[in-house]
This record gives sequence, structure tokens and C-alpha cells, in this order.
Amino acid sequence: MFKRANKITSLLVVIAAVVSIVPSTITNASEKVAPSADIANTSTQSGMYSIGWSKLADGTWNFYDATGTKVTGNWVNFAGVWYYFKANGTMAIGWYQILGNWYYFNQSGVMLSNTVINGYKLNAAGAWAE
Repeated sequence: MFKRANKITSLLVVIAAVVSIVPSTITNASEKVAPSADIANTSTQSGMYSIGWSKLADGTWNFYDATGTKVTGNWVNFAGVWYYFKANGTMAIGWYQILGNWYYFNQSGVMLSNTVINGYKLNAAGAWAE
């Protein structure tokens, strides 16, 4: 009885830690908000599935939401920074078109904004401003 209670308590501590680490801020791709800073990559395992960042053998990255579901074709705001995950779940890097707008993601996958990349100006929302 006490062993089972200890396992349940341990599981609840892990779940609480995961919830505090991985914010549930996945948004619709039509929303555009500029990131504020780069982040370190983190990942947590609940014992049944991964939550957060997962680096694949080919060097690309996936992101798993708080339910353990791989994010595909959607934006993720992680620690105040915006990332986009393509339809196959890999993180966008370089120029990438989303709903008719072009965005630039640096080598860490961070969406850039209010800057110029190779002569192309990015607005506050990160989209290329023609």
C-alpha cells in the first residue's frame, strides 16, 4: 500500500514539474508574435512519453506538447520565443512560408523579427515586409 502511494506521489511530482517547465502556449499559425530571446533546449520524460524538445538522429528537432503529442504544422511559443514546426513535425530553419507570409528562423529555430536578413526586412510580427 505504501509503495503504491510513494509511486503515485513521485508521478505527481514529475507531472507538476513538467507542467511548470512546458507552458501550454501552442497557438494557431495565423497568430504572429515576435520572440524576445533564444533558449536552451530542454526535454522531460514522464515515463510514458516525451514532453518538450526531441533531437532526431539527422539533427532536426521535434517538439512534444504537454500531452506528449508531436506538434505539426503549428507555432510554439516556448519561454517567450516563437518556433514553427512543419507538417512533418520538424522545426523550421531558414526561410519558411506560412499561410502566404515568409518568415526567417535562425539556426536555433527562433523566429526573427524587426531585422533585415539578406536585404529582406522582417516586421514586428516576423513576416517579410515587402
